[in-house]
Amino acid sequence: MKLIDITHFYNSKSGGVKKYLEEKVRYFKEKDIEHSLILPSENNDIITKDKVKYFFIKSPEIPFFKPYRIIINKKAIFDIIKQEKPQIVEVGSPYFIPVWINENKKLLGYKTVGFFHSNIEGSIETIFKKINKPFLKVAKSLIKKEYSDFDIVISPSKYIENYLNSLGILNTKTVYLGIDTKIFQFREKDKSILDKYNLPKNKILVVYAGRLSSDKNVLEIASIYNILTYFRPNKYHLVIIGSGHLENKFLKKIEGNYTHIGYIQDKNQYTDILSVCDIFITTSKIETFGLAIVEAQALGLPVVAYKTASIPEVVYYKELLAEDIDNFIKNIELASKYYISPSKRKLLSENIKKYFSWEKTFGNMEKIYQDLII
Repeated sequence: MKLIDITHFYNSKSGGVKKYLEEKVRYFKEKDIEHSLILPSENNDIITKDKVKYFFIKSPEIPFFKPYRIIINKKAIFDIIKQEKPQIVEVGSPYFIPVWINENKKLLGYKTVGFFHSNIEGSIETIFKKINKPFLKVAKSLIKKEYSDFDIVISPSKYIENYLNSLGILNTKTVYLGIDTKIFQFREKDKSILDKYNLPKNKILVVYAGRLSSDKNVLEIASIYNILTYFRPNKYHLVIIGSGHLENKFLKKIEGNYTHIGYIQDKNQYTDILSVCDIFITTSKIETFGLAIVEAQALGLPVVAYKTASIPEVVYYKELLAEDIDNFIKNIELASKYYISPSKRKLLSENIKKYFSWEKTFGNMEKIYQDLII
């Protein structure tokens, strides 16, 4: 089988989509599959690594979504496709590419898969806040236009599949993302890691890991933490893993003690830091899956988040899901009392790993590809 992946959502500091593609490369290189990727970059380039070809196309940055870039060079895309002659082309982002890929599939003889990684409508609402209904109607029309012609559309959650179905896109299937179960697993806290990153040993470590951006609603984390530390000034310490365009504004808004570690590329370093934390929090309201949430739970961290979008599908302790800010703060307190013991953490880790792994994810994807080309 010959497979090409294309997406706008890939850069040196990106999150879930990049991780999906990296793990996909790792999984499929052991299979009888020729795998290539078409990705945006600052410059044109071709890199071959472990028999996988990476085609980088020079692309401009997307306003409001920096550092993401948007591939607009249609000719470059089809020069690659004509050269590689794939049987399957999977598109992992909206904006132009879905239409281009689908309008040429019969001529060039490939099947198409659309992976709906991004909650476009939700992102627009979160970023622009006071968006009007006619604009959202246009966004919905765009989604329907771009995704209706795929041979199959993959959703990372039932929430997204239901959303796509409501727009009239019915050729859908849910495939949950996964985790590396060898790395993301329960471990006892290593005090040397606390020392290494200058983290306090006598406080409950509340951690957020992800982009510091509007679509992740991160400024609300600062608001919640400020209230929490006002009433419990010596109990908690906030750990922040990530970077983004709201970084300075976000950090300035925090009134209590915190440690900002920045974006982490290395999986072992990332899991080391998460493993010594106690509670994972996110205020995102538009998750299509919630990969960081699943990874944190696999390490044993209870998650406090909002009861929105895909989050209820992937959070094990659903009683810690909040309806509003007050409820969110109460649930952090609840988690700190009853959910951070070693036995609770180990139980959580074991249960999460039963449901989520990259082997399950790509086993499902491989079957979908095979069914398309039979």
